[in-house]
Amino acid sequence: MTQRLVTLTDARRSFAGPATGFLGRERPRVQAVAGVSLAIDPGEALGLVGESGCGKSTLGRLVQGLERPDGGTVLVEGVPPTADRRTHARRVQTIYQNPLDVLDPRLKVAEAVAEPLEIHRLGTRETRAERVRQLLRDVELPEDLALRYPHELSGGQAQRVVIARALALEPQVIVCDEPVASLDAPIQRQILRLLDRLRRDLGLSYLFISHDLGAVWELCQRVAIMYLGRIVEEGPKEEIFLRPRHPYTQALLTAIPRPDAPDAPRAPLLQGEPPSPVNAPPGCAFHPRCAYAQEVCRTAAPALTQTQPLHRTACHFVAPRNTTRSQANEE
Repeated sequence: MTQRLVTLTDARRSFAGPATGFLGRERPRVQAVAGVSLAIDPGEALGLVGESGCGKSTLGRLVQGLERPDGGTVLVEGVPPTADRRTHARRVQTIYQNPLDVLDPRLKVAEAVAEPLEIHRLGTRETRAERVRQLLRDVELPEDLALRYPHELSGGQAQRVVIARALALEPQVIVCDEPVASLDAPIQRQILRLLDRLRRDLGLSYLFISHDLGAVWELCQRVAIMYLGRIVEEGPKEEIFLRPRHPYTQALLTAIPRPDAPDAPRAPLLQGEPPSPVNAPPGCAFHPRCAYAQEVCRTAAPALTQTQPLHRTACHFVAPRNTTRSQANEE
């Protein structure tokens, strides 16, 4: 069996919430990541999907080593990210949403891409220059862009430079935090195709954080759905998209047209806003918004359990798509 490249086991991360109580002396803890267990295999793209504020980016920061878990473990090749930060930085790199927030406006493209090599003292000036030229070819940029500054680039070009920079240290894992959200639709597709080719050519693994289900479908092999700090469903993308079991996943997918079955029954639309993590509801965190919630949902949190081979769901009343919960309960 192939060894897992990234493994999270009951990972938890909380932060001090806003001041409350007499004279603001109480600061309740906000559980951003509440016991997540996930794994990423070598060469695999795992999509992490959920609404804003559900804990996706915090989970990404745990994998990057920018946050330390309060509980549980986060391992990359069996080693905690904080054990050796310099080595970990070569294993795990990040691509963020807005490339112009990442690139130093004072550095030309060639300097920006070479900077990680210089920081880690890899190669000579000549070998670094050749490495930069190769990286620009890898991300399909002409070499004459090497002397331009970030403000002289289009959004797509700037994101390709950020990808080239992330590849400079030959990482095994790249955390992609909404990497195409700021780009126009045609450029998004180009960047997704580039990321997929690089994954296959270089054997990369991705943690692809996104709210864009179309992008996740195009790039990822597996998908994890996150709600209020917890994974509520996880499995191969075909299972998640075509046979979702959790009502939250079903509601997220309801907005996507189904040309294969336009008249098929649909799950109820997602209602309301997510609860505040400062005051998370008891039991299943989704129950205040769930059309199928019953008393057990209000009192007991469901475990993330295997409902089909390779498919896990956290729901007391797991039912296939287009099957009502009342029918499922009767069965």
